[in-house]
Amino acid sequence: MNSIRVAIADDHPVVLSGIVAMLGQQPGIEVSGHFTSGKALTDWLAGHTPPEVLLLDLNLGQEDGLTLCGQLVPAYPGMAVVILTSFDQPAMVRSALQAGAKGYLLKNARIDELTEGIRTVAAGEEYLHAPIRERLLAEALHRPPAHFLPKISRREQDVLRLIVAEHTTQEIADRLHISVNTVETHRTNLIQKLGVRNVAGLVKITLERGLLDP
Repeated sequence: MNSIRVAIADDHPVVLSGIVAMLGQQPGIEVSGHFTSGKALTDWLAGHTPPEVLLLDLNLGQEDGLTLCGQLVPAYPGMAVVILTSFDQPAMVRSALQAGAKGYLLKNARIDELTEGIRTVAAGEEYLHAPIRERLLAEALHRPPAHFLPKISRREQDVLRLIVAEHTTQEIADRLHISVNTVETHRTNLIQKLGVRNVAGLVKITLERGLLDP
């Protein structure tokens, strides 16, 4: 029986080496490549046979793992992407699945959970780490199905609308007659409320969920 070939992308060398070491001891799993940046990963994929499974961190320094996932899934349809991250917000999980990820695990997963996830997606199925399943279920049970996102204030909506329209922080401050610091505070609050990592994530989830629709 052939081993499942796995590649790993994580910008923390210590974390990366730890995952490589753990998986290297698991029967039926072969680490075929490990990378600390999205560029190193994509350069390697361009010249090698893609692995069956890619473990991908959402935070790759200056690079957005979610965007990278959306690019790799259609480019390498035979490679199942599993998000391995510390972000457990339901909105982030949904965004990753929408981007084409086949699995989502937290970095505190046990080695048996990690290998189970790898084998599950390699077999063509989806895998969600148990704590992630529990959070999604709890959210579905306690909140109306069509309204998964937290309430956004009128001022936050004003700021969000201008962010989506690609205005700079200074331009937003000038238009709304507020300070730059206040704009930055609203932006930070929006990022936390919507469970994204940066402005690109704000724009993506705003457009996907129609947060600014009349």
